[in-house]
Amino acid sequence: MPETTTERITQTAPQAAEPNWLSGGSFYDQCAEEELARRLDEIQAMDENWDGQGASAVNSDCISYAKMFCRRSVSYPVPKANPTSDGGVQLEWHVDDRSLEIEFDIANGQPVYICWDRNGAEPVEGEITIEDDQKVNSLISWVTGR
Repeated sequence: MPETTTERITQTAPQAAEPNWLSGGSFYDQCAEEELARRLDEIQAMDENWDGQGASAVNSDCISYAKMFCRRSVSYPVPKANPTSDGGVQLEWHVDDRSLEIEFDIANGQPVYICWDRNGAEPVEGEITIEDDQKVNSLISWVTGR
């Protein structure tokens, strides 16, 4: 009995690996990680007033801190990165109904986070350090539902 196209694709499709910053994981993961690294470089190259509304240029220390954070995290989905108008950078994870944002801003000192779900629970906010692996992994586990 001949195979259908769907059966052939299903049998030959690579299995998704857990994303991991600079992990050497699957091709998709490497592409996502490379895209994040490119995005952080793009953000770092933005000049003053990048948004046309007077935004500050992103502080290179914020970019370095965000990259260190990503390298220290053991395994997690690759986040989206965005500049903030006050010269910082924000990493975002949005998985199903849950969201986590971590903002790196020199003025704040420590990175701050906010996490929430769209089911009506109150958002949770706080400070975090990249050295606090337990808290980082707890936040990432919460947003991914693991």
